[in-house]
Amino acid sequence: MKKFLWTVAWILVALWSALVYFVRSLFNAGGKYVAENVDQVGGRPEDIEALNEWARLAVSVGGWMIIAIWILGAVFVLGIAKLISMLIDTANGKDTVAPPRDITPST
Repeated sequence: MKKFLWTVAWILVALWSALVYFVRSLFNAGGKYVAENVDQVGGRPEDIEALNEWARLAVSVGGWMIIAIWILGAVFVLGIAKLISMLIDTANGKDTVAPPRDITPST
């Protein structure tokens, strides 16, 4: 049962990774498109350059935010799998925590 549980958990992490990769690719493509076509807005050259820099900064920071969200999602899925695994062990009579030891000195 635990082997199946961990297999499902890793499959979910793989699917989560594929989804996040797709979203990050779309985000990067959209951000690059905006940064390259910011001159279509018009205005002073300084404003166009500033908008270009802001667009590139948003893509950079947004990419790292997407990676952070991926990490949180993967840790969440694996944490739930670990919790269920521990509950299965407890239900089967296998304690995941060692029993308390007798610490009284023997004389």
